[in-house]
Parts: sequence; structure tokens; C-alpha cells
Amino acid sequence: MKPARLFPILVIGLLVSTCTYTGQQHSAAPPPSPVEPSPAVTEQAPAPETPAVTPATPAPPPGEQPAVSPPVQPAAVVAQATPGPLPAAGPVAATPPPSLAQAAQFQHVPFADEMCDACHESEKPSADDLSDQPPDLCYNCHDEFTKKFVHAPAGLGACTLCHNPHQSPYPFFLNEKIPDLCYQCHDRMQRIMTNPQHVKHPPATDQCVACHNPHGSDVSNKFLQADLKTLCQECHLRNKVPMQTYITTVTHKHKPVVEDGSCAQCHSPHASPFEFHLRAEPMDLCLQCHNREVTAYDGRVLANMAALLQKNPDHHGPIREKRCTACHNPHGSNYFRILKYNYPQTFYTETFSLDNYQLCFSCHEPTLLRDRETTTLTNFRDGKRNLHFLHVHRPRKGRTCRACHETHASTHPKHIRDAVPFGKIGWPLALKYRVEYADINTGEPCNAPSATCVKTGGSCVGCHSRKHYNYRKAE
Repeated sequence: MKPARLFPILVIGLLVSTCTYTGQQHSAAPPPSPVEPSPAVTEQAPAPETPAVTPATPAPPPGEQPAVSPPVQPAAVVAQATPGPLPAAGPVAATPPPSLAQAAQFQHVPFADEMCDACHESEKPSADDLSDQPPDLCYNCHDEFTKKFVHAPAGLGACTLCHNPHQSPYPFFLNEKIPDLCYQCHDRMQRIMTNPQHVKHPPATDQCVACHNPHGSDVSNKFLQADLKTLCQECHLRNKVPMQTYITTVTHKHKPVVEDGSCAQCHSPHASPFEFHLRAEPMDLCLQCHNREVTAYDGRVLANMAALLQKNPDHHGPIREKRCTACHNPHGSNYFRILKYNYPQTFYTETFSLDNYQLCFSCHEPTLLRDRETTTLTNFRDGKRNLHFLHVHRPRKGRTCRACHETHASTHPKHIRDAVPFGKIGWPLALKYRVEYADINTGEPCNAPSATCVKTGGSCVGCHSRKHYNYRKAE
């Protein structure tokens, strides 16, 4: 006998003797010696409280009645035994508890077929007469586990830690339902999954084996059923196609998703305090990588975003709300910089189309660019002349949003840039934007805001000379 495999014997010993009942279920012989129900069954669904049961006594000789009433029998016997009058005395329930009534729902084939000798050597099966010890006994019928990574109970032969060798109310003769069975060892995971503040991944709530093989795996020491990306795409779709297909076919890819590992870099596969069971707040998660210059999938070097946001206090609305995903698709996109919608890549545009500004107009009002004149849509106007309209509606060299605005943060109001990358070399063209003030009585320029010195507009150098605008002037 192998010492490392001795400890399952106790559980088996408590369970195996139920085999003695099946051969007597339809006979008129006296009831067998009582056996205590399986610990696994009683732990899962305890019977309603009744007075203490008198300890079991040996079965009387044939033809004699037992001196005391028999205790509650295991479900297979209670549910199937030949009906007969109950003794007047004794604490036997008229109807078996529901938990025991279900106990015969799933039966191990040798037990169901009354083949006790498949595992036991004597006519009176007990824990001491097994023909071999688990797992070798189990391997007489079941294939041996040869996976690269083997779950400890399976590797140590502790089959009965999870399985009842005779019968169970749960599939695969489990001692408890999933995930309660898993929580017997994985108590830390139970705390995570039962925390009401956590966002749960649905399969992780009660389908552990949807992702994990409880015996072993060739792909992961987490005993995953498949590699993580393949596993995730079995459920997750994007635009009605598997997520992994979407990730590999989009033209602009997010490097961490494609090259640097797995979905679990950003998502907790079980639960977390954040939406989409992310591992951190969305922007905090992004800045775990974008806190330094990084090389994008197309080879371009991206700025240290954490430093840029720290140095520039005027943040774009989505940044203030810590929602990078308001503009970016973290899984990849057909728009540059993994944007969710179309946005001009260049300083100039030769033709105007609202479709080129889909990203901006997912928040901003499109009439900002459509109306030639306004006194309400924007203060970037000279009198009533809408300067947004003027900049983009040009037959040649129309300016795009990026010509003046920094999309993340700036030191100026309205996210006005200090400089814009110009031309294919990205030369920083300085805008030298400044706010301008005037006296409300005289109209003369003034510098210090006061009751009479008010903001009237601003100016920038532009491409060749300084241009001014005054939204307070009358036309």
C-alpha cells in the first residue's frame, strides 16, 4: 500500500457499505445493519432536525424483528425499498429528507449495477477490503491523468476529495455542487466572488469548469481548458465575430492585445471592483503602460501620457472623466490610433465632410462646423462669423481639429495647442495663442481682467502672421 494514497480510505470507508443495500432493495429479508449517511451528502443538505437516533445494533437472525426501529436509510434504500409498516417506536421520518431523496440521481455504474466486487474483495464490502487503493483502483476503469499540469487532488490520487464513489445528487458524483466544492480549498476566491461590490464574470460565478479542467491541463498551470485567447473567444464576440478574429483583422492593433500576452492583462477573469471586471480604473489601467514613451504597433513612438497629463492642467472632457475608451477601442480599430470613429490624421484637408469628424461629433454638436454664422454655438468667432466653419470649409488647405486643439490636455483653455506637428517630419509649429481683453467702455485693449476689462477673444500666429478675433464686436 502506498502511504501517499492512504488518506482517501476514510471517506471511502464511510461510503462503500451502501453497496450492501442494493442487493436487498426488492427482497423481503430483514433490513440490513444501519449505516450512517455519507459525510458529503449530510454536509451538503442536512436532514431536518429530529431526536437523536439510537446507535445501530447488529441485524437479528432471520425471522426475527429488530428490537429498535432502524435509523433513516440512505436515499437509494429509502426511495426504493419494498413498502411496509414502520415500527411504532423510533425517530424514523415518514418522508425522507429532500437531500437524501435526491442522492440516487447520479450513481456510479458499479454501484448502480450492484457490482461491489469491482472495487471490493469480500462479500461484506468495507473500507478494509478494497482490491486496490485510489487512484490505482480508479484507473482500472478510468484513464490515468498524464497532463503537463495536474491539479493537486488528481495528482495525489485524492479522487474522493471531490467525488463520491457510489452516488451523489450532483453530476460526476461530486461531493458538493460547483462552485461550493471548489471553495472548500479556494477560500480566497470565494471571498472575491461573494463580495457584493465586485463585478463578476458570469462563468466564474458557478461554472468553474467552463474555463478550468479540474483534473489537469497541457496549456496552463491554471488548468485552463484551452489557451486564454481561444478560451475567451468561445463566448466573447465583437461586431458579431469572435473577439480574437476581430483583434487580428482590424488594421490598427493595440500592441498589448496582439503581442504582449492575454486578455488577463487588463481583465480579471473572475471578478473585480471595476466595470468589465478590469484590474483597475480604466485610465489608471492605461497609464500602467502609458506612463512612459511606448512604441505603437505601427512603429511610431507615443508620448509619455502620464507626464503629458501632469504638465497640462486643461484636460479634455473624457480625460477628466478618466474614460480613455470614450475615444479609443482597447481591442483594436480600423481607425488610426485605435480610435472608435473617424478622425483626421493630418493638419490639412482638401475637402470637408462631417464623416471625417465622427469622433468629435460623438460628443460635440455638428452644427459647430455646418453654420457659417452664429452668436451661440461658439465664442471662436469674429462677431457673427463662425471661425470653425471658416477653418474647415476651404477649397484648399482646410484646417482640421488637430491644427489647433490638443486632444488630451493643454495649458490653454479649450485645449488649444502650444504647437502642432507640421508636415511629414512633425516640425512643432508654434501657435502662440493668447487670450485678449478690452475695455467695455472704450474698446481699447487691456491686460488685467476687471469689471470693465473683459475677455473679447484671442489671437494666434497661425502660419504666417498673427490673426485676431473678437466675439463681442457688433457686425
